[in-house]
Amino acid sequence: MTIPIIGDGDPPPVSQSRRNATVAVVGAGDCTGAAIARRFARADYTVFAGRRHGDKLASLMAEIAADGGLCVGRMLDAREVEEAILGSG
Repeated sequence: MTIPIIGDGDPPPVSQSRRNATVAVVGAGDCTGAAIARRFARADYTVFAGRRHGDKLASLMAEIAADGGLCVGRMLDAREVEEAILGSG
């Protein structure tokens, strides 16, 4: 499996069927983290995005959905172990 490299040319084309792969982006903020989430979503990954200011995830999730991707968002503070553990909080 080839993992797309961020900033390495154009993203791979989005296929009609979703890839059976997921990626977690911790720190899906306004710049780098959001760009990483968008890039994986364009490559048909299901994106799980987290950031401290969860209210700001809605726009990223909507943008990814508008481009045909799937993004699940969760407010979390990765500095707090309890919040960063999958399924807690």
